Amino acid sequence: MIKLKLLLYEETLYHGTTIDAAKNIKKQGLIPVRGDFVSTAYGGEYDSDSDFEDNVPELVFAADKKNLSKAVSAATHHVGKKLNKDFHSVTDEDFIRYAAIIKINDGESSFSRRPEGDENYYGTHPTSVEPGDYYSENYVGVDEILTGKVMIKVLKRYGLWPRDYGDTKSQETINQKKDFLIKYHLKSPKLPKQDIISKVMSLTDKEVNRWYEKYRRGY
Repeated sequence: MIKLKLLLYEETLYHGTTIDAAKNIKKQGLIPVRGDFVSTAYGGEYDSDSDFEDNVPELVFAADKKNLSKAVSAATHHVGKKLNKDFHSVTDEDFIRYAAIIKINDGESSFSRRPEGDENYYGTHPTSVEPGDYYSENYVGVDEILTGKVMIKVLKRYGLWPRDYGDTKSQETINQKKDFLIKYHLKSPKLPKQDIISKVMSLTDKEVNRWYEKYRRGY
């Protein structure tokens, strides 16, 4: 009963990764990094790697229960990278075997948050932080690592298992926008084509819409 109550707290946050990475996270906690997706998505906006590193800080990202699907998408992306598969080729069996969800109790004491609906691109939050994201520029300790049946039980509780990629009609529009974003980033790629495709395919539908609106005028 106590564990169930903790899961329902707003400040409980989640971070998606793989079982392999979770082994180090258990020992070291979550350490801020400039991840491969952030490098792909934002690196092309700067003239040099040093400019990019000066303007895009190393961060730890997390999601609350309302946006837990972001952690699921992140874990799916990392499992795909481990198995050399694109995002939608990761099976439920792959996910159960290799994914991990990191839980941080009282996460709001360790993370900052960009508010939902904040469209100010030049506001007080780092460029790579999307509206609704929790983030930290500092080391964050973890409370629990969810894997296997325990992880799936939690995802079922929040309606996130089986994984759902949306209805056919809306997904058709999202896929068109994903094709656009892939072509956009391939104009000046810093990663191999397959890596760019994988990163774009791992975006949530909401993130796809935001990136599409941001880039479509310059395409």
